[in-house]
Amino acid sequence: MVESKPILTIAIPTYNRCQFLDKSLGLIESQIMEYGNCIELLVSDNCSTDATFEVVRRRMESGLRLKYIRNSENIGMDGNFVQCFKSATASYIWVLGDDDFLRAGAIGDVIEVLRNAEVGLLHLSAKAGVKSRWTEYTDPRAFLKEVSYWITFISANIVNSQYVGQIEFEKYMGSYFTIIPLYMLAAGAQSMNCIMYHSVLDRALDGQNNGGYNYYEIFAHNYPKIWLQAGALAGLTKLDLEVEKARLFVRHILPFTYRLLFCGKLGRFDVSNAWGYLLSAYWYHLYVYPLLLAMWIKSVARNFMRWLRFGKTKRLAKR
Repeated sequence: MVESKPILTIAIPTYNRCQFLDKSLGLIESQIMEYGNCIELLVSDNCSTDATFEVVRRRMESGLRLKYIRNSENIGMDGNFVQCFKSATASYIWVLGDDDFLRAGAIGDVIEVLRNAEVGLLHLSAKAGVKSRWTEYTDPRAFLKEVSYWITFISANIVNSQYVGQIEFEKYMGSYFTIIPLYMLAAGAQSMNCIMYHSVLDRALDGQNNGGYNYYEIFAHNYPKIWLQAGALAGLTKLDLEVEKARLFVRHILPFTYRLLFCGKLGRFDVSNAWGYLLSAYWYHLYVYPLLLAMWIKSVARNFMRWLRFGKTKRLAKR
């Protein structure tokens, strides 16, 4: 059967990460040959100065069909993401991080879902221990509550392209969550959404590139704000937001706070005004204070044990 329109656009935004892009394209190339015209592959190069162009050219010369967009100047991460969505021509769009690598059979699993049901958003869950390969949702609120803050992981979301033109992306530029309103609009507008529990991604352990932003500004301030604004598109309420904030704090912010503020393992994260952002978002959430105290006590105990081990090592060295 010849597809009149591609089912899926796989769009890869990239900037100066040619080694990751090359591996990602190789993994995709090994899977898409059998799908012919039903898959569109797109690379949006944000004016890279490394060997990105050579990587793409070599792949194209070897027979990989892809659309290559090279920006004449760097338009920023958000701008490059938006360009991917606006340049795609398929019924569904999967913006895939250049270091989020596909497992064998991943594309076939995704195509199977998209051919069996018209959805607003297909979310690729990393949750373990779920027996069903995928679950369909007719209630967008229940769907978004289950997805929760994982909606911020761009590579885990495949969106119905008909809603791209309905989002004013410029309103959200600089928030790091420019694309979230599109996902929420699509989830709320369509009668069905889906979560796939069959893992399709192997994320690269690229520690040097993690971070590069103010963690607390992004997750304690920007994310709840975006969730409230865009959540209305899917029928989410302020009460839903407070529940989501609690889930976000316990499962995401608290572990990061232990690592960043109490253990000092900053990496490339900025923590300027961390307590200001936290208190602004959570001052009236009473469960926050004992949990933070528990994390502080844990860090003190950890440092004390390290001090004891260090002292013991010094004493043994003197013998």
